[in-house]
Amino acid sequence: MKGLTLLEVLVAFLIFTLIIGGIYGALNIAKINYDTNLVSLNLQRQVRQGMSQLVREIRQAYLISITDKDLNRNSITFNRPGEDNITYSLIAGQLRRSPGGQVIANDIAGLYFAPLSFNSSANEYIPLQKITLVASKTVHSRLLTFSLIEQVRVRNQ
Repeated sequence: MKGLTLLEVLVAFLIFTLIIGGIYGALNIAKINYDTNLVSLNLQRQVRQGMSQLVREIRQAYLISITDKDLNRNSITFNRPGEDNITYSLIAGQLRRSPGGQVIANDIAGLYFAPLSFNSSANEYIPLQKITLVASKTVHSRLLTFSLIEQVRVRNQ
């Protein structure tokens, strides 16, 4: 009766372990890529959704004011025909619309407006021209960031 020697069993076990380890490594890399792509798509969706609503309402706005906190412009208040004091603010990673406190987008890292300034020589405000919305999230120790810049021409200003 012939059997396998201990050395043959160990070699077979080593080969089997290497094959299983390779398969596990490939599946792990595929899962990390899947998770990263899923979070990236979600960030893009959040930014586009938030920007779409914000821009749509700002294009109808008048009497715009921007709040500076720590030199970051993270809040904008404006009036629309039939609706006064609409505020979009960045609060704890969420873009919120007030009144009502409705959450427009999540995972938002930055909200920037430029330029909205007062031209003293002409005694007039330079209207809002550009909005930047930035979202970021960490997945598998990797920081993913997506930003969207929208040119805006305020119709009522």
